[in-house]
Amino acid sequence: MAKLLIYNGTTPEWIEVPNMTITPANGDNPASLEFDAITELVDDFANDEALQDNIATDLAQNEDFQDAIINNQNFINNVADNLADSADFVESVANVEGFIGNVADELVASYLNEIKGPRGESFQVDSFGILNAAKIVEITSTDASTIDFYVYVITIDDRDSEDPDQRLTGIDAGEGDNFIDLSRHVIMWDGENFYDFGEFTGIKGDTGADGADGADGATGPTGPTGAAGADGADGADGADGATGPTGPTGADGATGPTGPTGSISGDISNSVNFQNIISLSSIISPTVFASGATATIDNYNPTDLQTSNVIRLINNVTQAGKNITGIVAPTPTSARILLLFNIPGTATDTIKLKNEISTSAANNRFAIGSDFDLKTGCGCILWYDTIASKWKIVGAIV
Repeated sequence: MAKLLIYNGTTPEWIEVPNMTITPANGDNPASLEFDAITELVDDFANDEALQDNIATDLAQNEDFQDAIINNQNFINNVADNLADSADFVESVANVEGFIGNVADELVASYLNEIKGPRGESFQVDSFGILNAAKIVEITSTDASTIDFYVYVITIDDRDSEDPDQRLTGIDAGEGDNFIDLSRHVIMWDGENFYDFGEFTGIKGDTGADGADGADGATGPTGPTGAAGADGADGADGADGATGPTGPTGADGATGPTGPTGSISGDISNSVNFQNIISLSSIISPTVFASGATATIDNYNPTDLQTSNVIRLINNVTQAGKNITGIVAPTPTSARILLLFNIPGTATDTIKLKNEISTSAANNRFAIGSDFDLKTGCGCILWYDTIASKWKIVGAIV
């Protein structure tokens, strides 16, 4: 047994047409359909004035449908003959070859076109880049329409706001107003106007600034004490504490053994009370006035002068006018005591210490008032005056 199914695209679902008989084709007899429900459909139609008005309006506006009726003479004759009898009319309509298919096709096409309209294009980006005068001309020269629009993603808006031809109809304000900065926006051209869809959300923006710290939450319960860590390094020594009070003086210890006799060297700048034997052990004995040499010595500086206390001048050459004009000053400068002796060798004549003679350096000279005769076998005590930077005689040894 055959059945007729109709697909309802709105629900969507398949609907079985009930009370219907299908007669297959047999020889010259074509296939036929007999609908038991058509009579009910006609009755419902006759009682529904609003539906009649809607169909009448649609038929009046559908030229293709009108042409189909006009060109079907059999249909017109049958309608004219059977209008008075609705049952005969329904039967005539059902038996007119091609009518049901033509009417169904026209009505379906008409309703679909009016309800859905033409299908537009899927959303897609046609191009992207910098928006300038040349790009505007390129976009507006396309065949864009309301069902085939042109979509453009702007990387940089490089339009000249002084050029009115670069103003986008439908987006920018009136003449004289600044252009909207459309950098990173998506715009659409439909053949007449531009539309701004806003910034392209697919582009990741810069990371925003950190928000303010939230309020501290309530302190949680104290956790268990952890294991003790390793000992840290010793800290720096603290400052010394205050000196405590002096303790009582202890008993005198036993007298130690007498030490060896010492020697004196260096400076004597205060009074000295000599109660024991003094030993001067830093002694040098240089030979002076060699045979054939000059009789005058300037800036006298014998070997080991700076570390000696006593200078024994060995006089081996008899020569008239033996003079010493100065002795090299102590290094570093100090108030030094120096004992100077004229020791007779093979000669026994006098050596004269000259007062303020310029042939010696200023700080090496004698400042003794007048020339001093250092006779054979005698000596003198010299003291270096650090204020005057001169040698002075503080005593004679005879």
